[in-house]
Amino acid sequence: MKKIIGSKVAHYLGTAAFLYAIVNGGFWITASLTSGSRQDKTREEIKEYINQTVQSAIIERFPTSTGNVVVPKKDVKNGSTNK
Repeated sequence: MKKIIGSKVAHYLGTAAFLYAIVNGGFWITASLTSGSRQDKTREEIKEYINQTVQSAIIERFPTSTGNVVVPKKDVKNGSTNK
């Protein structure tokens, strides 16, 4: 009895392990075949992020305008500055 049960359990475990390997390998093959478009999309997103970061750093260091012009303030000593 022990010989029959022992051999059947080992057979079932071996079959389950083989089926797991086949299914897992199949998913790996389909994932590797379809991952090219995902990698290209990721590369494009990284390039866009780098370009945005570089452009913002350039604009921060070298602004396109000088900003508001500061008018010198006149000191009022006696009366108004309107003449």
